[in-house]
Amino acid sequence: MIIKNLDNLRAGGIITILICTVAFWAGNISGTDYSLIADSNSTLISQWISDLNSNNKILSAILAFITIVITGIGLFRFIQIRNISETRSYLPVFITIIIAGGIYSTHFLNTYLIASVFLLFIIHFIVEMYRKTRVLAAVYMVSLISGFLFLLDYRLVYLIVVLWIGIGSLKMFSPRDWFITVIGFITPLYFLYAYLIISGDNTWQALHNIIIDRITTVGDLNTLGVAVNNYIFLATATVLLLFASAHLILLNMARKVRAVKTAILLLIVILSNTIAAFVYNDFMLLTTVNIIPLSLMMSIFIVNIRVRNTAAILVYSIILLLLVNIYFSEISNFILNIW
Repeated sequence: MIIKNLDNLRAGGIITILICTVAFWAGNISGTDYSLIADSNSTLISQWISDLNSNNKILSAILAFITIVITGIGLFRFIQIRNISETRSYLPVFITIIIAGGIYSTHFLNTYLIASVFLLFIIHFIVEMYRKTRVLAAVYMVSLISGFLFLLDYRLVYLIVVLWIGIGSLKMFSPRDWFITVIGFITPLYFLYAYLIISGDNTWQALHNIIIDRITTVGDLNTLGVAVNNYIFLATATVLLLFASAHLILLNMARKVRAVKTAILLLIVILSNTIAAFVYNDFMLLTTVNIIPLSLMMSIFIVNIRVRNTAAILVYSIILLLLVNIYFSEISNFILNIW
């Protein structure tokens, strides 16, 4: 039923999305103390977001949900524009909402959630370079967006490496492209430093120290703060990625080169985010920044499954597992009370 409603691009698909949205978000808008897990960044944007999470949790949750919905629509348009699938379906929007809804870090506004949205634009511009020779404008744009994300959280500095690897996986990467990515990446930081220096105080020196400290301070590599219930999310995401990666082999055999190239780029982004999360011991980075590539990977996989009953079983399984992840405490307490 769900797959049928989503594939038909009718009102039933929208109603299905709204029902699942309520199921994932309704019980957590007022039940989570966001101030305890607010951003620890030192950027102005992160400080504003932390204040919002502490003072108006409902507004924060609403803004986070709107961000996720817009992102889902963006994924839908991305798949259609890039001809990654021959099927028109609301599945990308739906997959984005349930995967994002399956982890607490997306139930409130935070810099990682904002970064994940801009990551979609980065992926879009990189994929656009496929089989094109004149790509300097796209290279500069994607590096400029990455530089902006660096100002959101200085630990996202590794995105410059992701650009090099990602672009190199789609085209021959010339020395000129390397130079343009560096220029684009440091442009936002250059203007920020210029503004602080012109203002006439020593704030820029403090900013420099904060950036260096933020980038070089790593967490304990032996521990990653993960709640018990979030292992369900991680296990589900890992299994889905394995299925999607296996599906890539079939797509490659069918010579759907664009879909394969896009999926390889997504895997590069996911792997880079995962490594950074373990280095900095940051579970929010692991899950939230990976929402876009994971959702897009799953959307490409599920939309291209020709046997729709199989796709339906997979979607129902994802919904069930992620609902258990979100309501793990309530379910555990209910079982213990019965026991």
